[in-house]
Amino acid sequence: MRPDRFQRLLLDAAATIPGVTAKALADTGYSRHPYGIAVEAAGKTTRWQAVSVAPGDNYTQPERDPILGERLPGREVPAVTDDPATVEQALVAALINADPGEFSAVDLYSERPEPPAVRYGAAFELHSSAKVYLQAIR
Repeated sequence: MRPDRFQRLLLDAAATIPGVTAKALADTGYSRHPYGIAVEAAGKTTRWQAVSVAPGDNYTQPERDPILGERLPGREVPAVTDDPATVEQALVAALINADPGEFSAVDLYSERPEPPAVRYGAAFELHSSAKVYLQAIR
């Protein structure tokens, strides 16, 4: 999955979350990262970058058809507050619930015992062996 398609999925998923509005980063004038979204929730804006790693993918060619497998169990979309962790959890839940079966696993950064340097975000593993990272940015 390439980041532009992930961004479209993310925007569609964010539109289903009550109390959230989202725009592509490029539509907000933010140009430091080419793919991602800005989320407005509870009076606060957070920005989320999308990056993908797809072994063997040739970006000079059209993207291959998705490889589908068993879907991840659905998740309840939590109420979103001004805490970035709730935005992270809501975005991930909405993405998983909308996924046709491309995602094989997901790891939420805020649920790790020792969160990484990027405290909020998620790593999605796909059945195609690609990985997509959603990361909170400043």
